[in-house]
Amino acid sequence: FVDRVSAGLSDKQILHIGYSQTRGWLVLLYRNGNIDLYRPRDGQLVNLRAIKQATNENLTVNQLRVQGDDAFVTTNKGFVWIDLTRAEIKGHFPMAACNDVARVGNRLAVATDQGLKTIGVQQNFSDPSLWNNIFAHPVKLLAATTRVLYLNVPGGQPGFVGTWRIAADLVEKAGTNDFARVDLLALDRLSTGIDGKAFGYNDRTLLQFDDDSATPTATTLQSGIHWLESDGKGGFWIGRDGEGFVRVPLNGTTFDFTTATAHVGGYGPRGSPAAASYVRTDGAIFDRAGNLFVLNNSADTALWA
Repeated sequence: FVDRVSAGLSDKQILHIGYSQTRGWLVLLYRNGNIDLYRPRDGQLVNLRAIKQATNENLTVNQLRVQGDDAFVTTNKGFVWIDLTRAEIKGHFPMAACNDVARVGNRLAVATDQGLKTIGVQQNFSDPSLWNNIFAHPVKLLAATTRVLYLNVPGGQPGFVGTWRIAADLVEKAGTNDFARVDLLALDRLSTGIDGKAFGYNDRTLLQFDDDSATPTATTLQSGIHWLESDGKGGFWIGRDGEGFVRVPLNGTTFDFTTATAHVGGYGPRGSPAAASYVRTDGAIFDRAGNLFVLNNSADTALWA
């Protein structure tokens, strides 16, 4: 049970969480831009206040993505890159409003409403001529596997909405024909699971992507599901309104909740781990060691692990 009292978290209203499998840091992004790095194995806490201090410049945070040794926070004025090896902010890089950032080999891919832009990680981000716009349509979400970069184009883009992909080794100098459209759905979330495979979903459909398949596997979702996290073994941790989290194996393209193998939450006092069952769960992460981190914004930003 991780909160401001037990772990010394530096703020309230956690907006997003992410976990570095390589460095063991749990990254907590607060609504006001404050950031905590919390290491569950020894309780170490590092506070990074640079974004919070910049909010007086009308800076707002959009999304957090943790990928290996890197974490990226997108803002309405660019993105922040956090070096999790050194537990410090590498910099805030101003540009147009950013929707998502992913590292692809030795390049960064940045999703914006003006398209998908890339640059080498050692290049000068302040030089506009070094940025390549390799996809000229609005991009909302990204997910990178070892071989492929997936990108999702939001609704309102006839002929382009849906998920596209490009081979990772083509990202530097991509051409129009290097992108393949693999699905037609606008997604609410696009991520890479602990098994290294990409998945995404909206309120009706879960898509599981295979780098070697032309189309993803689609699963129809029941109403009331608001968060999914891969367990890396063919199943998912599923958050449902008022019912906490359950770990459910995927039977073909169907979730049978009667076969759930684990359940997090039971009715209990507000602010306790048991309360996870009847207040909305705002995020979850499952790591390779078998730890489930559940974020509950409604219970004074508590985490249950």
